[in-house]
Amino acid sequence: MANYSTVARVRTEAGFDGNANVTDAYIQAYLDQATNIVNGKVFFRYAPSTFTANFSGSQAEATLQRCEELLAAGYLLAKEYGAENVGEKSGKEKIKMAMDLLCMIADGDMLLLDSNGAIYAQQASNPSVDGPVLNMPAYDQDAPTVAGAEPSDRKFSVDDTF
Repeated sequence: MANYSTVARVRTEAGFDGNANVTDAYIQAYLDQATNIVNGKVFFRYAPSTFTANFSGSQAEATLQRCEELLAAGYLLAKEYGAENVGEKSGKEKIKMAMDLLCMIADGDMLLLDSNGAIYAQQASNPSVDGPVLNMPAYDQDAPTVAGAEPSDRKFSVDDTF
């Protein structure tokens, strides 16, 4: 799995430059976790193959790199300091900033641009997706509720009160 950022950049974002007690391998684990989250959010809106052309030096690369750095540093800070960490270095604040950006991308409120300034093509939206419930079938009064059951086998309906 390729990361958008580097261990050195996450180390700097977290304020751990020169801290030998926090190893690169330890930071890499948080960077990989952040990459998975970034990809999960972004690939809801954009196909993974979208970022093969004109990605290097693009607004999309910079945005995804920043999200990944914020997430990795945020998780690292939250683990290292927990509730003690307040203010500008707060892990929770960094995570929130990254997730806000990623949600804007996933919702289509922020577009990703290639290195030529062109908008990357978005995946076709699924008209049956409405909020967190995906592909909910329409209710049909005559449809059986259980495979092989007859409509008369129903024990209750949505209109029942208890």
